[in-house]
Amino acid sequence: MVGAYTAFPNYGRAVEPVIILSIETAGGELIYKAGETRFHNEAYNEESARLIIQMLREVIERGTGHALYSRYNLQGDYGGKTGTTQNNVDGWFIGFTPDIVAGAWVGAENPGIRFQSTALGQGAHTALPIFARFMQQTEKSSQHKYIAGNRFYPLPEELQNKLNCEDYLEDYRPREEMGFFERLFGSPERQKPSTEAEQDSLLEERNRKVLQRMRDIFRKREE
Repeated sequence: MVGAYTAFPNYGRAVEPVIILSIETAGGELIYKAGETRFHNEAYNEESARLIIQMLREVIERGTGHALYSRYNLQGDYGGKTGTTQNNVDGWFIGFTPDIVAGAWVGAENPGIRFQSTALGQGAHTALPIFARFMQQTEKSSQHKYIAGNRFYPLPEELQNKLNCEDYLEDYRPREEMGFFERLFGSPERQKPSTEAEQDSLLEERNRKVLQRMRDIFRKREE
């Protein structure tokens, strides 16, 4: 998975992951150095990569990976994704900067060994702290402290507009094209609200319908 993520900061071209860059003796003598970076063929174009980077940065800035900044006080530009498998058997986190990709996995070979709850077993609470501690030491390192200062290329306006998705769709979609929750709870209103008050009213009405539908489901189960 770390190998796949290397394509993001390299704008569409994955590289062969390297675990150890070099090894030195206590006296500073170099006894091992990794070879040159080997790039794979382009997996997708640079525009797609930049959009993906921005979406994964949102995970860190205001999503499940926000602890990198709020708790561990990392200073660099980060993108990443947490992950938790069914029944909390595995928790993982893959993170990256413009210069480095790293990942952490917490789990066991035996799937019968698991955390009792997602609150304990989710990747944000198990694997992310390992990545964060590693990057704390990396940012403090005199040799690699540049990582904290490097930034991703800013998105041009035309790409920013692609990420500004509308909350409401005006087009009609047949039932077979709807998602699971749309079929279960009903589709949201298709018209775009013209004012903030109308938006609040539509959201309140949608939430009311969802709650009523859930009550009906549980009522049928009890019967």
